[in-house]
Amino acid sequence: MLVLGIASLAVPVFHGCSRQCCTPDSDFTEASTKASVKLAVHNITEPGIRSVDALVFNDDILQRIDCYQHVEYIRNGTIQIGSCNGEKIVFLCANSQWDKDDWRESRSFHSLNDRMAELENEDRAYPLMSSFIHIEAGSNVAETRLERLSSIVRLRSVSCDFSGKPYAGEKVTDAKVYLTNVNGSCSILQADACRIERIINYGGLIPDDIHAFRDSSLIISHLGTISTETAYPETELLCYPNTVTEETAGAPFTRLVIEGKIQGETWYWPININRGCSNSHEGIQGNTIYTYDIVIRRKGTQDPDNPITPEAAETTFETERWSEKEEYHVAF
Repeated sequence: MLVLGIASLAVPVFHGCSRQCCTPDSDFTEASTKASVKLAVHNITEPGIRSVDALVFNDDILQRIDCYQHVEYIRNGTIQIGSCNGEKIVFLCANSQWDKDDWRESRSFHSLNDRMAELENEDRAYPLMSSFIHIEAGSNVAETRLERLSSIVRLRSVSCDFSGKPYAGEKVTDAKVYLTNVNGSCSILQADACRIERIINYGGLIPDDIHAFRDSSLIISHLGTISTETAYPETELLCYPNTVTEETAGAPFTRLVIEGKIQGETWYWPININRGCSNSHEGIQGNTIYTYDIVIRRKGTQDPDNPITPEAAETTFETERWSEKEEYHVAF
């Protein structure tokens, strides 16, 4: 989560608009570089900001587009945008999945609800982040927060212990970990309330779904051999929010699945992320890290969509929101 300080100057000058007049509800217009919006990022090295798209809307009933600015390089934490006078809504999108022509469809603030990010297009080093704030052009500095749409499901540690079982001393070979029933699309404006319209790896590992990713490590990772010696892969998989409270065929829970072989036979250890380790509903929120430590105690299931019982694996589960380690005040 990145904290932004925004300073906006009311300068009625932009492309196709005279100094004396700023046309309300105008067509999509790229602003002149006459007002400043300062992005203050405190001690952040990863993830980074590769680019920022800033859309300014009139803060009235229609909430039509006022102006737009795309910035490829952020230098000294400052970008320049223009704005007409009055109450505004400033929407910021970092590391966008769209170009300027795509943004032309966003003629009102409400239309951003329909702009869906695709998980396959995410970049681990430069995740898509968004934020918006209500300001008055020319007012004092305000603060907003850029938050990631995606969340991380982290496998911090994993081991197996089959003591007391007929196959005691065996290892889990050819192991891999992946996510199933993943929400593949997410609204950039309402991440935590976005509906599930498209599911990745529905019911199990689907090769065509994996191949659609620019970076397949976002959804699957190979672990090798799991033994009694605890391994710390620190594997981080990406997913979009899934706030389903009751699982249905069309809206299943997202699962973390470990797949591997015991004595040459394939087994699965699927874990519901939506319900957490306590089996009480939590749901998957955006901008969150879900961390697992897993000890496999017995053979799993033969269906990757059939969640394991507590006896099959000992699971420790932690949830934390992305946040800065210390508070940061922006001065201008």
